[in-house]
Amino acid sequence: MNDLISIIISIIIMVFSIVSFFCPIGFIGLIIFLICKGKRGIMITIPNNTKTISGEINIEPLYKKSEKNIVKDIIKEELKRNNYDYKSTISYIENRKFKITLIFSILNFLLLSLVFFHISGIVYFLLVLNIVIYLIFIKKYNIVNYIYKQVKARPDDDISFIISSIINDKVFPNKTKKIIPILISIILPLFIFRTPMMFYEKYEDGYFVRFYTMGLTGNEVIKVPETYKGKKVLGIRGNVFANLINLKEVYLPDGIEIIRGKAFLNDINLKYIELPENLKYLGGSAFKNCKSLTSIEIPESVTEINGNTFEGCTSLKEVVLHDNITSIHGSAFKNCSSLEEIKLPKYITEIRGNTFENCTSLKRIDIPDNVTRIGGHAFYGDSSLEEVSISEKSSLKEIGSSAFRKCNRLYNITMPYNVYVNERAFKESPTLVKRYNEENYSNNVSYIDTTKYKYNSYKYFYVGYKSKIGEYHNDANTYNTDASLTLKEINIVNNLNEYLMEYTDNEETVTFTLNKNTPYKIINSDVAVQITKESIFENKYSTTLSVSVYYN
Repeated sequence: MNDLISIIISIIIMVFSIVSFFCPIGFIGLIIFLICKGKRGIMITIPNNTKTISGEINIEPLYKKSEKNIVKDIIKEELKRNNYDYKSTISYIENRKFKITLIFSILNFLLLSLVFFHISGIVYFLLVLNIVIYLIFIKKYNIVNYIYKQVKARPDDDISFIISSIINDKVFPNKTKKIIPILISIILPLFIFRTPMMFYEKYEDGYFVRFYTMGLTGNEVIKVPETYKGKKVLGIRGNVFANLINLKEVYLPDGIEIIRGKAFLNDINLKYIELPENLKYLGGSAFKNCKSLTSIEIPESVTEINGNTFEGCTSLKEVVLHDNITSIHGSAFKNCSSLEEIKLPKYITEIRGNTFENCTSLKRIDIPDNVTRIGGHAFYGDSSLEEVSISEKSSLKEIGSSAFRKCNRLYNITMPYNVYVNERAFKESPTLVKRYNEENYSNNVSYIDTTKYKYNSYKYFYVGYKSKIGEYHNDANTYNTDASLTLKEINIVNNLNEYLMEYTDNEETVTFTLNKNTPYKIINSDVAVQITKESIFENKYSTTLSVSVYYN
């Protein structure tokens, strides 16, 4: 029985693929064809008893209508003259109505069956479209429309003669003949899929769960069996349990090794699932938009978290990762707005773009020492993020665009000296970027009375090899959006670096030189700058110039 149903379902899937693509196009094309079909005109003679008023022709109201409506009114008058009561019809019309009903019922059966496969919202659209088109077409097949077509096809024949010859073939409609296919198309799918079912496909020395059909009841808990036909169940195909809005709990056997992408996509009420201990592959978007899921533990056999895996899990508070994981792909935890803390695997080498975007409850994150790059938008919009820990031994080389943008509570971050920071990395954040061993100028001697200034920040410049000049990092908390501090030139005097700088705002432009003897500049009462690291003058091959900026 299960094999027979599997064959039926395979046919349903195949037909659906064809119908879902061609059905709307076919219906639209058919409607256009019927509208455009038959442009032959019908001779309408205006009666001789028309009257004239003031020399103008006074046409009776009947003849002010369109040709089609005029002919139909004449047909209705002739039917009334022949005592036709509209309770009967003709064999041709009844046969056509039955054929249309049969086609509708088959399509309705297929589409209603596919509802249980929770494939896509387009199925519901096609169901409604099927009903609407059926009602349109069934209404078109009536005695008046049929006679109108005959009149158009025989324009030289008298309308009275055509009508009398047609209604002689009248029969009484058999409503049961049309209702039964419609009822079957509704009742049969409900009977076949009354209870949830799983269907499998062969995979290596076992089976994958290929399809799951939700029943009329019993959709809150799913238990995947350990075996099927005496063989282990090894995996779950993509989308198998997707879009099950009533699903709350899932129990998987330990034999499951693979969960493909989107397996539990949009299961908005899923609260509990324990991943199998032998799981090796977890596909992208596997739990995307599982809005009720609160915790998840990744088995140690999984070495990769694919893209968007937990995106949109807005209730997810606890994620247990392990150090066997070597790669976390982009957007893996995007929009996990309840996630407060997560310990990253120590062997990952990159935090990719959008990984923790809009994790608005995330308060702190430790960046593992092996991470060399934090990608663009990695922590974008993490409005509760207060602490980002990057050790002095970190291998970090780059922080991408908008990586910490709109992190409203991230006031400080310290990183190794040679990390490249994109100029937009901390945009719209109040972050003061510091470097390890940076505040060591002449043993912390300052030439500026910093108490006179309300704020301080840093300005970084990429110096490069010898005399390459280019701005390296413009701190988001800079002193004035209308002011700029630029590095114009690097000169080497007595084997020491000298830096030609320029300050510009709305009122003035000041050019000055910073060197070992004069490592600071008081530009005016509101702005002053000082080199942060004494060794920058002595190291000809330094890649970064950093300047402390004090301002009011």
